[in-house]
Amino acid sequence: MCRRPRPCRSGTVIVRGAALLAPLADDTSLPGHTRVDAAAATARVVGHAEDGAARLVRLADDGAGKWPKRRRLLRKWLWLEKFVDDLDHLNAVEALSALEGHQEAAAALLTRCAQDASLHGHLRRSAAATLAGMAERRENGAALLARLARDPAVGHGRSEASGTITRMTSDPQPPAGTRTHIRLLAGHAGAGRPVFEVLPARPVQSDLFRLAGSPGMVLGCAAGDVLRVADDGQFEVVEQGDNWCIQAAGLGRLSPGSFVALREAAAVLPGMAEAPADLRFIVVTVSRTVGLPAIERVMDTWAAGIDGVEWWLGNGDHPAASA
Repeated sequence: MCRRPRPCRSGTVIVRGAALLAPLADDTSLPGHTRVDAAAATARVVGHAEDGAARLVRLADDGAGKWPKRRRLLRKWLWLEKFVDDLDHLNAVEALSALEGHQEAAAALLTRCAQDASLHGHLRRSAAATLAGMAERRENGAALLARLARDPAVGHGRSEASGTITRMTSDPQPPAGTRTHIRLLAGHAGAGRPVFEVLPARPVQSDLFRLAGSPGMVLGCAAGDVLRVADDGQFEVVEQGDNWCIQAAGLGRLSPGSFVALREAAAVLPGMAEAPADLRFIVVTVSRTVGLPAIERVMDTWAAGIDGVEWWLGNGDHPAASA
């Protein structure tokens, strides 16, 4: 959970007017993630959607939106500097994909990212998965994921791509025109503004959905649960699935190394660790057949080596809860 004020995280900071946000998005002395957040927030201000979208396009484009130079790093850490820059670009693209009227441009940029062999495998997988989550581009994204899963050069991204494909194909495809994502209420931000998390799901009945992925912010559910979802995002677990949902976050973004370490540790349980491209949190899905003591040992050992990180059982105290 990010505790530092930023223009656009979970909405904990109230920003009055696009006039305050736009300069942040244009300030080349600021870190890339701050500029992307400011541009995305500008796009959500009534009457300024196109201003924000234009800034996101500039930041997402490989030839624009260059970030300020960091303190010179040792040669062995130069890859990390490139990873962070590429991550900022991808975050801008993913933010653009959520804006109505800009999906076509975002899809083209996501495709380019997924095909770019110079990007880290995790980022390429994330781009392909985001593309697959767009209703009109599901098949294109799935094809890119399949290609990544077979490419040895992608490294750990191969297993991530395979896992994403498995989750997409393990359940029957929903009928054409039905929702494949649901919006759940995660809580409320400043001034009581609701904060939502969008998750993949398979329609079961008119108001029932089986979660296809565990949440990173919402409490009380996990992949495999059947939920009754109201229009305001509140939900009820009507059928509990077979999984635990373990959530983890730090004071800011988690490092790529910490994510890789948890992913490898969770695989031993066995379990599957996932995270958004900006690594603001990690969610681990583990079968309920795995005992909680084993989960606690893995998570405590992982968290002990990372300053400021916390983890908790996302669905342990809420067997049938509303958000």
